[in-house]
Amino acid sequence: MRIILAVKMKGSFISRRDKMNSTTSSPLHFTPQEKRILDYLHQHPQAIANHSAEQLAQLTWTSAATLNRLGRKLGYKGFADFKLNAVADLKNRCLDCDSFLENFAVPEMTPEAFSQTLRNTIDQQNSRLLQACAENFRLSLDALRQTNNIDIYATGNNLPYAHIAARKLSTTGKTVQTFHYVEDDHINNITADNLSIILSRTGNNPLCLYAADLLLQMNQTVIAITGSHPSPLSLRCPLVLPFWYKSTPHPLARLIEADSLNYLFNALWFGLIQKMP
Repeated sequence: MRIILAVKMKGSFISRRDKMNSTTSSPLHFTPQEKRILDYLHQHPQAIANHSAEQLAQLTWTSAATLNRLGRKLGYKGFADFKLNAVADLKNRCLDCDSFLENFAVPEMTPEAFSQTLRNTIDQQNSRLLQACAENFRLSLDALRQTNNIDIYATGNNLPYAHIAARKLSTTGKTVQTFHYVEDDHINNITADNLSIILSRTGNNPLCLYAADLLLQMNQTVIAITGSHPSPLSLRCPLVLPFWYKSTPHPLARLIEADSLNYLFNALWFGLIQKMP
């Protein structure tokens, strides 16, 4: 008998078609990587329509092979078949920021309760994003602990966040400087243990890309912090940390962009002070 099973992953249902008897079906068990993919697709409905298997693997810090295995586990021939069948359902789950916020605005809710509910939701989304890149975060933190000199490159609207991050990170005893372009005098005197953070929302800023190319050619440790992944910057740098960006297909992305960036720098700062004597 042909039936439809629904797999629930944190509120998201993905249909699975398979030929089996309903009396012999058993619950599906997912690996941590597969759960990460399902959770990401629930949070980013357009991702499955807008990205290839390789791109989606990068976005979820998994692999194309894992995507194909997940597709087969859900009863499809692979990722391509899963994409064709799931895209319409996933797209329908995408809410814009305004309609998302309306879910909180019940008549009996006080302004204080609304603010706290929204704060909790934002913190949860920031935490999920950080968990999705846990390995890169750990490696970045290890690299930061091993250096005494940190340079932060940023341009335009990113500069204020770079200055705030520099002031905070400098409280850990590190020497932290901010730049909006590569300065020859500084580059010529850079030390081997220097670490550079390049901040770019789009991951496509020419000055940031030039800085990344030059520093990587010098075998410097470079951490890319970007709101766009994959992007030219994220593909260049071995260490990439993401934050919510307004163009990200998530209902709260436009609202929490700045908060997400501060959350990431605060997490790095907190990780550093945990190792201080």
